[in-house]
Amino acid sequence: MIPKPVQYKRLALILITLWIGIVAATAQNDSCEQSTPFVYFDCETFDAPYPQEVKRCYSFTTSGDSVDFTFGYFAFCSDLTVEYTLYNALCDSLTSNSTGSFSIAPEVYYVVCGKVQCLTPGGIRELCATEMLTLPVEFLGLTAYPTDPGVVLSWATGSESGSDRFEVFRMRTEGDRGTFLASLLASGYSAGRTEYRWTDVSPEPGLRFYRLEGVDLDGSRRILSIVPVTWTRPDRSSLGPFDLLGRRVK
Repeated sequence: MIPKPVQYKRLALILITLWIGIVAATAQNDSCEQSTPFVYFDCETFDAPYPQEVKRCYSFTTSGDSVDFTFGYFAFCSDLTVEYTLYNALCDSLTSNSTGSFSIAPEVYYVVCGKVQCLTPGGIRELCATEMLTLPVEFLGLTAYPTDPGVVLSWATGSESGSDRFEVFRMRTEGDRGTFLASLLASGYSAGRTEYRWTDVSPEPGLRFYRLEGVDLDGSRRILSIVPVTWTRPDRSSLGPFDLLGRRVK
Protein backbone atom coordinates (compact mmCIF):
# COMPACT_ATOMS: atom_id res chain seq x y z
CA MET A 1 0.00 0.00 0.00
CA ILE A 2 1.29 3.47 -0.95
CA PRO A 3 1.46 5.86 2.02
CA LYS A 4 -1.11 8.68 1.93
CA PRO A 5 1.50 11.50 1.75
CA VAL A 6 2.94 9.89 -1.40
CA GLN A 7 -0.55 9.49 -2.87
CA TYR A 8 -1.34 13.15 -2.23
CA LYS A 9 1.98 14.21 -3.76
CA ARG A 10 1.31 12.18 -6.91
CA LEU A 11 -2.21 13.57 -7.13
CA ALA A 12 -0.88 17.11 -6.82
CA LEU A 13 1.65 16.46 -9.61
CA ILE A 14 -1.10 15.07 -11.84
CA LEU A 15 -3.33 18.10 -11.20
CA ILE A 16 -0.47 20.51 -11.89
CA THR A 17 0.36 18.69 -15.14
CA LEU A 18 -3.27 18.83 -16.24
CA TRP A 19 -3.49 22.53 -15.40
CA ILE A 20 -0.35 23.32 -17.41
CA GLY A 21 -1.75 21.37 -20.34
CA ILE A 22 -5.05 23.25 -20.21
CA VAL A 23 -3.31 26.61 -20.03
CA ALA A 24 -1.08 25.71 -22.95
CA ALA A 25 -4.02 24.49 -25.01
CA THR A 26 -6.10 27.60 -24.39
CA ALA A 27 -3.31 30.15 -24.67
CA GLN A 28 -3.98 32.67 -27.44
CA ASN A 29 -1.62 34.78 -29.49
CA ASP A 30 -3.35 37.91 -28.25
CA SER A 31 -0.28 39.86 -27.13
CA CYS A 32 3.17 40.66 -28.48
CA GLU A 33 4.77 38.33 -25.95
CA GLN A 34 2.53 35.43 -27.06
CA SER A 35 2.79 36.07 -30.80
CA THR A 36 3.09 33.17 -33.22
CA PRO A 37 5.05 33.08 -36.51
CA PHE A 38 2.86 34.02 -39.44
CA VAL A 39 2.72 31.66 -42.42
CA TYR A 40 0.56 32.35 -45.49
CA PHE A 41 -3.02 32.55 -44.26
CA ASP A 42 -4.54 32.11 -40.82
CA CYS A 43 -8.23 31.86 -39.89
CA GLU A 44 -10.08 31.27 -36.64
CA THR A 45 -13.78 30.58 -36.04
CA PHE A 46 -15.51 31.43 -32.75
CA ASP A 47 -18.48 29.78 -31.10
CA ALA A 48 -21.49 31.53 -29.57
CA PRO A 49 -21.62 33.69 -27.59
CA TYR A 50 -19.46 35.49 -30.14
CA PRO A 51 -16.73 37.80 -28.81
CA GLN A 52 -17.12 41.54 -29.19
CA GLU A 53 -13.36 41.97 -29.52
CA VAL A 54 -10.62 39.76 -30.96
CA LYS A 55 -6.90 40.50 -30.96
CA ARG A 56 -4.24 38.36 -32.64
CA CYS A 57 -0.46 38.88 -32.89
CA TYR A 58 2.01 37.46 -35.40
CA SER A 59 5.79 37.65 -35.64
CA PHE A 60 7.59 37.95 -38.97
CA THR A 61 10.73 38.96 -40.83
CA THR A 62 11.00 39.90 -44.49
CA SER A 63 13.57 41.05 -47.01
CA GLY A 64 11.26 43.85 -48.09
CA ASP A 65 11.02 47.36 -46.69
CA SER A 66 7.28 47.33 -46.08
CA VAL A 67 4.54 45.00 -44.91
CA ASP A 68 0.78 44.94 -45.34
CA PHE A 69 -1.38 42.84 -43.00
CA THR A 70 -5.13 42.53 -43.51
CA PHE A 71 -7.62 41.11 -41.01
CA GLY A 72 -10.80 39.99 -42.76
CA TYR A 73 -13.80 39.23 -40.59
CA PHE A 74 -17.22 37.61 -40.55
CA ALA A 75 -19.16 39.61 -37.97
CA PHE A 76 -22.78 40.07 -36.97
CA CYS A 77 -22.34 43.61 -35.65
CA SER A 78 -23.29 46.58 -37.84
CA ASP A 79 -20.32 48.75 -36.86
CA LEU A 80 -16.74 47.81 -35.95
CA THR A 81 -13.17 49.07 -35.93
CA VAL A 82 -9.87 47.47 -36.92
CA GLU A 83 -6.55 48.62 -35.46
CA TYR A 84 -3.03 47.35 -36.20
CA THR A 85 0.05 47.90 -34.02
CA LEU A 86 3.68 47.20 -34.96
CA TYR A 87 6.16 46.11 -32.26
CA ASN A 88 9.91 45.51 -32.23
CA ALA A 89 11.68 42.43 -30.83
CA LEU A 90 11.42 43.86 -27.28
CA CYS A 91 7.66 44.30 -27.72
CA ASP A 92 7.97 48.08 -27.66
CA SER A 93 5.11 49.65 -29.60
CA LEU A 94 6.43 51.43 -32.71
CA THR A 95 3.31 52.70 -34.45
CA SER A 96 -0.40 52.02 -34.95
CA ASN A 97 -2.87 52.57 -37.77
CA SER A 98 -6.11 51.27 -39.28
CA THR A 99 -4.61 49.97 -42.56
CA GLY A 100 -2.04 47.34 -41.51
CA SER A 101 0.60 48.87 -43.80
CA PHE A 102 3.96 49.65 -42.23
CA SER A 103 7.42 50.69 -43.41
CA ILE A 104 10.05 48.41 -41.87
CA ALA A 105 13.75 47.56 -41.99
CA PRO A 106 14.63 44.44 -44.03
CA GLU A 107 15.55 41.22 -42.21
CA VAL A 108 14.48 42.56 -38.80
CA TYR A 109 12.18 40.74 -36.39
CA TYR A 110 8.81 42.41 -35.85
CA VAL A 111 5.43 41.61 -34.35
CA VAL A 112 2.15 42.94 -35.68
CA CYS A 113 -1.05 42.81 -33.63
CA GLY A 114 -4.47 43.34 -35.13
CA LYS A 115 -7.58 44.08 -33.07
CA VAL A 116 -11.12 43.85 -34.40
CA GLN A 117 -13.77 45.32 -32.11
CA CYS A 118 -17.55 45.40 -32.51
CA LEU A 119 -19.03 48.76 -31.53
CA THR A 120 -22.59 47.41 -31.64
CA PRO A 121 -24.07 44.11 -30.37
CA GLY A 122 -23.58 40.99 -32.49
CA GLY A 123 -20.06 39.69 -32.10
CA ILE A 124 -17.34 38.28 -34.36
CA ARG A 125 -17.87 34.85 -35.95
CA GLU A 126 -14.61 34.46 -37.89
CA LEU A 127 -11.30 36.27 -38.25
CA CYS A 128 -8.83 35.72 -41.11
CA ALA A 129 -5.37 37.26 -41.32
CA THR A 130 -3.48 37.68 -44.58
CA GLU A 131 -0.03 39.05 -45.21
CA MET A 132 1.11 40.87 -48.31
CA LEU A 133 4.84 41.55 -48.19
CA THR A 134 6.69 43.70 -50.66
CA LEU A 135 7.86 42.08 -53.89
CA PRO A 136 10.04 43.53 -56.62
CA VAL A 137 6.65 44.18 -58.21
CA GLU A 138 4.40 47.21 -58.04
CA PHE A 139 1.17 45.28 -57.51
CA LEU A 140 -1.98 47.10 -58.59
CA GLY A 141 -4.58 44.64 -57.29
CA LEU A 142 -6.47 41.41 -57.89
CA THR A 143 -10.13 40.98 -58.82
CA ALA A 144 -12.07 37.72 -59.05
CA TYR A 145 -15.67 37.15 -60.09
CA PRO A 146 -17.85 34.15 -60.96
CA THR A 147 -19.19 33.47 -64.45
CA ASP A 148 -20.96 30.46 -65.92
CA PRO A 149 -17.73 29.04 -67.40
CA GLY A 150 -15.84 29.49 -64.12
CA VAL A 151 -14.12 32.01 -61.86
CA VAL A 152 -12.17 34.73 -63.65
CA LEU A 153 -9.11 36.23 -61.95
CA SER A 154 -7.38 39.33 -63.27
CA TRP A 155 -4.57 41.39 -61.83
CA ALA A 156 -2.07 44.00 -62.93
CA THR A 157 1.37 45.35 -62.05
CA GLY A 158 2.67 48.86 -62.49
CA SER A 159 6.28 47.75 -62.83
CA GLU A 160 8.36 44.61 -62.30
CA SER A 161 12.03 43.95 -61.57
CA GLY A 162 13.26 40.40 -61.13
CA SER A 163 9.83 38.76 -61.09
CA ASP A 164 9.61 35.16 -62.33
CA ARG A 165 6.01 33.96 -62.15
CA PHE A 166 2.63 34.21 -60.47
CA GLU A 167 0.95 31.21 -58.84
CA VAL A 168 -2.76 30.80 -58.16
CA PHE A 169 -4.15 28.73 -55.28
CA ARG A 170 -7.72 27.94 -54.21
CA MET A 171 -8.57 27.56 -50.52
CA ARG A 172 -11.69 25.90 -49.15
CA THR A 173 -11.66 26.56 -45.39
CA GLU A 174 -9.92 28.44 -42.62
CA GLY A 175 -6.24 27.66 -42.23
CA ASP A 176 -6.19 25.85 -45.59
CA ARG A 177 -2.90 26.27 -47.44
CA GLY A 178 -4.84 25.72 -50.61
CA THR A 179 -4.68 23.71 -53.82
CA PHE A 180 -2.24 24.83 -56.49
CA LEU A 181 -4.13 25.70 -59.68
CA ALA A 182 -1.87 27.51 -62.13
CA SER A 183 1.44 29.21 -62.80
CA LEU A 184 1.73 32.21 -65.12
CA LEU A 185 5.03 33.67 -66.30
CA ALA A 186 5.71 37.22 -65.12
CA SER A 187 7.17 39.86 -67.38
CA GLY A 188 10.42 39.82 -65.39
CA TYR A 189 11.40 43.43 -65.99
CA SER A 190 8.97 46.13 -67.04
CA ALA A 191 8.50 49.83 -66.38
CA GLY A 192 4.85 50.04 -67.39
CA ARG A 193 1.52 48.42 -66.65
CA THR A 194 1.19 44.68 -67.31
CA GLU A 195 -2.14 42.88 -67.08
CA TYR A 196 -2.75 39.21 -66.35
CA ARG A 197 -5.86 37.06 -66.58
CA TRP A 198 -6.64 33.45 -65.75
CA THR A 199 -9.89 31.46 -65.44
CA ASP A 200 -10.58 28.58 -63.08
CA VAL A 201 -12.69 26.41 -65.41
CA SER A 202 -13.29 23.79 -62.72
CA PRO A 203 -14.38 25.85 -59.71
CA GLU A 204 -15.93 24.38 -56.60
CA PRO A 205 -19.46 25.46 -55.68
CA GLY A 206 -19.84 27.74 -52.66
CA LEU A 207 -17.52 30.19 -50.98
CA ARG A 208 -13.83 29.76 -51.83
CA PHE A 209 -10.74 31.90 -51.38
CA TYR A 210 -8.27 32.50 -54.22
CA ARG A 211 -4.69 33.31 -53.27
CA LEU A 212 -2.23 34.93 -55.66
CA GLU A 213 1.49 34.58 -54.93
CA GLY A 214 4.43 36.20 -56.65
CA VAL A 215 7.72 34.34 -57.07
CA ASP A 216 11.01 36.14 -57.74
CA LEU A 217 13.87 35.02 -59.93
CA ASP A 218 15.84 34.25 -56.75
CA GLY A 219 13.11 31.83 -55.60
CA SER A 220 11.61 33.97 -52.84
CA ARG A 221 7.82 34.24 -52.79
CA ARG A 222 5.21 36.51 -51.28
CA ILE A 223 1.44 36.54 -51.00
CA LEU A 224 0.07 39.36 -53.13
CA SER A 225 -3.64 39.03 -52.43
CA ILE A 226 -6.42 36.73 -51.20
CA VAL A 227 -9.99 37.28 -52.39
CA PRO A 228 -13.27 35.45 -51.61
CA VAL A 229 -15.55 34.28 -54.42
CA THR A 230 -18.90 32.50 -54.27
CA TRP A 231 -19.64 30.34 -57.33
CA THR A 232 -22.76 28.33 -58.10
CA ARG A 233 -23.49 25.99 -60.97
CA PRO A 234 -24.43 27.65 -64.30
CA ASP A 235 -28.19 27.38 -63.86
CA ARG A 236 -27.99 29.35 -60.61
CA SER A 237 -24.94 31.52 -61.20
CA SER A 238 -25.05 35.28 -60.82
CA LEU A 239 -22.38 37.86 -61.35
CA GLY A 240 -20.25 39.03 -58.45
CA PRO A 241 -18.30 40.29 -56.75
CA PHE A 242 -19.54 38.79 -53.47
CA ASP A 243 -18.68 39.46 -49.84
CA LEU A 244 -17.79 36.80 -47.25
CA LEU A 245 -21.47 36.11 -46.62
CA GLY A 246 -22.07 35.33 -50.29
CA ARG A 247 -24.03 38.53 -50.84
CA ARG A 248 -23.54 40.43 -54.08
CA VAL A 249 -21.66 43.70 -53.66
CA LYS A 250 -23.26 46.57 -55.54
